[in-house]
Amino acid sequence: MLDVNFFKGPDWRLTGFLDTTVFQKSVNMYLYTPPSSEHPRHCCFGLVSGEITRYIRLSSSFTGFAAITCAFHKRLRARGFSQDLLRQAFDRAPSYDQRPKILSKIESSFDADAAPLPQTNATPAMVFSPVFSRAECAAGLTRAIFLNQLGLPPPLNDATFINAYHIGSKIGSRLIRYRFHRNGEIRKRRKTTL
Repeated sequence: MLDVNFFKGPDWRLTGFLDTTVFQKSVNMYLYTPPSSEHPRHCCFGLVSGEITRYIRLSSSFTGFAAITCAFHKRLRARGFSQDLLRQAFDRAPSYDQRPKILSKIESSFDADAAPLPQTNATPAMVFSPVFSRAECAAGLTRAIFLNQLGLPPPLNDATFINAYHIGSKIGSRLIRYRFHRNGEIRKRRKTTL
């Protein structure tokens, strides 16, 4: 399954659960963003923390997690990460002891997505959808609506106002499509004009 390797581990007969490890293709070049790029320092910390969190999720045993994390550390060193930067980044990253908490967050997010929305007598939402422009954004349309909401008639003074900008039509959609002629068509035109 993509980046997960499933196998029958030592507890298979007792629990009936498959064990998992992180699968990485042999052709993977591991071209992580080098620290010498123009990205801010916290992006390096985010890269390490995100990968380690993924390794925690996908590794059902600590030994599998430790092996993939050591390989990750070596690959980052090969990309130019200093020992000091990696020490700080790995200190900020979650530890394998937090695996139950990380997995429970994922399960709760799936449950929230699957659960139907409760039927409540919530106030209606009024959505404005103007074409985005810097001038309209600077004019503060949303702020003006919120400041003057109490002056609206009763059904609207309790409504929730949302300002959802959308992208205007692109220039490319207004241009005339040019049809490139084939060589034969150009020759025919030349013959008819001569």
